[in-house]
Order: sequence, then structure tokens, then C-alpha cells
Amino acid sequence: MLRLPPVTIVTTLVNAAVAQSRVDRGATPNGATITVTAIPFPAVEAGLAEGRERMDLLRSQAEIPRFVNANNQFGEAVARYFRARGETPRRRPSCIISGMCQTWTLGLARELGVPCYVFHGFGAFALLCIEYLYKHRPHESVASADELFDVPVLALDPVSPIFSPCLDPHAMRDDARRCMAWLDAKDSRSVVYVSFGSAGRLPPAQVMQLGMALVSCPWPVLWVLKGADSLPEDPTENVLTAINPGGGEAEAEAEVGMEQILKTLERLMGHGAEREQRWQKAQELKVKAKGSLEKDGSSHRNLEKLIQSFI
Repeated sequence: MLRLPPVTIVTTLVNAAVAQSRVDRGATPNGATITVTAIPFPAVEAGLAEGRERMDLLRSQAEIPRFVNANNQFGEAVARYFRARGETPRRRPSCIISGMCQTWTLGLARELGVPCYVFHGFGAFALLCIEYLYKHRPHESVASADELFDVPVLALDPVSPIFSPCLDPHAMRDDARRCMAWLDAKDSRSVVYVSFGSAGRLPPAQVMQLGMALVSCPWPVLWVLKGADSLPEDPTENVLTAINPGGGEAEAEAEVGMEQILKTLERLMGHGAEREQRWQKAQELKVKAKGSLEKDGSSHRNLEKLIQSFI
């Protein structure tokens, strides 16, 4: 049985509450000891509002440079924390795992003499494709643009708690439970799910075109929209008014119009062989993804290898 080393999660005050709740939910008698440590994030010092401690909490892209500056200052505070711990050999870390935006962790790991693993949220497959193509340039040796070439990949499992087999999928926030209850009441394969991620931002004109298409389509829609707390309850034209209170013609600025989106939705959700083939392929990938999380699955083995590499 793999011996699990203790883990310390170093994060900001705002993120610490989220991290602690997930640690508490996933705790098992034989699991690793996980401690959450909060270090103040200098948002105000960098010209941001108090509590703007993640990219998805920023009000606009104009705040990104200030956030980067605050993040670098936060890195200095984390480095001081680790230097203090490093004075006691037993408290020195075995490795550092950080997000892709925490570039300062690489220098900190070199200073402490430990390996540093960088997590990229867009997934190992895309990351390794970029790295492999940059280093070996296999695409430059193919005879034509249609010729296939191999890209090796070593992937770990999804990190969202809802994918974890050891967690109760219903042990989630009230709003998430309401979403799941709403989905459970719908027919299988009948709901359009729309999300561009926590940091995804579309121009207002494009959001309007997308919103009008979703309101017009005949299928139930689950639309994850940043800033939805300020929107009205009625999920129809009132939502569109809230998104674009000034009214006016939005399509002129949008790259993809309402009609194009509706046609794509019809291809995705309508009847026909193309939809069935797409659904069958998705089911095959779903089975493989779940299998990789189980004991002796590829993701399970890769995670064990990663842990063994530094303990």
C-alpha cells in the first residue's frame, strides 16, 4: 500500500475557506494528513479591491497587471514562510506543486533544493502537445497537412471533486445541489450545457447573441455565466436585458451570430446519425476516463508514480 506523505496547502485567505471545505469533504481514515495554511494576499497594496485573490474574481482584464504584481508580492511572502520552515529539516518540503501562474515557485524550489511540479489547468494532453511540438517539431516533417503524427501523453485524473469516486457527489454547495436536482428532473441527453470556464470572458455583443440563441432554442439550457448573481430570476428575455441594459444592435460586434449558434445547437442536439455517433464517442471516452481513476487505472498508476518520485 502506498504511504501517503503529509501535505500542506499554502493559499490566500479567500481561497483557504474553499480549500479547507474540500479537504474536510474528502477526508478518509487512511488518507493523507492535509493542512491548509492561509497567507494574506496583497490585493489592496497592488491597487485591487479587497478579496480579489483569484483571476475569476477580477472585474475586468484591465486589472490583470495589478493582479500579477500582487501575485509576485504574495510569492515573496510564501518564500519567507518556507524559509522559516526550512530551518527545521523535518519541516522542509519534499516537493512543491503549484499552479501555472505561480511562476515564482520555480525559483523557490531551486532555493530549497526540491523538485517543482507545475499544474496547468487546461490539462496534461494540451500541455504535452505544446511541449512535444515545440521540442521535436514533428509537424514540420510531414508530407501534407492531413498526415497524422503521434504525440505521447501521460495524464493524471480530473481534479474536480465531482469526479472523485471517494466523495459523495451530493456533498456540494446548495446552488450546486439545486443544479443537480434540476438536471435529474430532465430527460437524458436533453439539456444544453454552456460554460466558458471561470476565466472565460466574451464581449457583451457576443454574450447577447449567445443568450438570444439559447432563449430561442427548444431545449432546456444550463448556462454558467460569470456575474449571474446580479441577474433576475426569470431565465428569459429579462436576462438578456440585464446583460445588455442599453439595448441596441449587438450582432455587428459579435463574431458568431445568433443564427449560426442555433444551427450549431441543432447539429448538437437534433436527431440524426451525426448526433448518435458523437454521443457514442462521448460514452466511450466517459468509460475510459472513469476507468483511469480506479485502482490500477492509468491515472491511478501515474499518480502513485508521481508520489513515489519524491517520498
